[in-house]
Amino acid sequence: MTDFDRKLKSYSALAAGLVVAGNAANGQIIYTDIDPDIILSDTSYLLDMNKDSVPDFKIVQEKYFYYSTFFMNIGGVQTLNGNEALGDTLTVSSSGSTYLMFYPRPLNKNDLIDENQGVWEDSSYGLLYQKAVLGSQNITLGKWRGGSEKYLGLRFKIGNDWHYGWARLSVSKNADTVVIKDFAYESHPGKKILAGQTFSSLAENADQYVSIYRSGEKVLIFLRNNISHANGNLYNLMGESIREFCLESGRNDIDIQDLPKGIYLVRIQIGDAEISGKIVW
Repeated sequence: MTDFDRKLKSYSALAAGLVVAGNAANGQIIYTDIDPDIILSDTSYLLDMNKDSVPDFKIVQEKYFYYSTFFMNIGGVQTLNGNEALGDTLTVSSSGSTYLMFYPRPLNKNDLIDENQGVWEDSSYGLLYQKAVLGSQNITLGKWRGGSEKYLGLRFKIGNDWHYGWARLSVSKNADTVVIKDFAYESHPGKKILAGQTFSSLAENADQYVSIYRSGEKVLIFLRNNISHANGNLYNLMGESIREFCLESGRNDIDIQDLPKGIYLVRIQIGDAEISGKIVW
């Protein structure tokens, strides 16, 4: 055991009454890994985001083959029960008629998914990618241009509230297979999620990033796991802020020797996550 570990253990023994917790408003991300991956080839898969036995979306791959010089492969997504997918619409004119086509957007990892990121569409058929050979013509449509692994932005309702989520898909270069790998959603209504995000925030795993202890006349705060800086406040039980401080990676000492004995709350802000701890002095 190193000298640092011994000190940390002794600090822990002095931390009676300490509570470290995340802000409950951060919600929780519900993640599902599909193992093995679902490979669609002229078939479909019903995606049930919250596993309530009511399907929310339908991922499809369809094949149409007439001759060696006339075939078409299509990958698409259908929204069910009033749910919606994130994408873009395009006005198409054909034979004197005008109609809207919906193209689900291929998102990169960590792209933001919320109500403001584009068109949310309740679509009977959103075209991921289509490749067709019609005689001498090669036709491709859609934004998932084959061979790509991207994230599909989704939102669905639990009761009357929208919940945001994603599904990770890949579409083959010829659009003859669609692979579904995993999916997730934010359990807190209306809360944003990042594409590929599998846990909610620092506050979901507070003890991995922040430790708060009292040692004698000091509060010791440790920032770990590449957290380089944070802002903090010390409050009394009346909710009054009596200390403001900036924190850096590693150990930070906050002097409390001039404060009356009692119970205090430490609140630490790291980005949009809030972590709090109670100390007894």
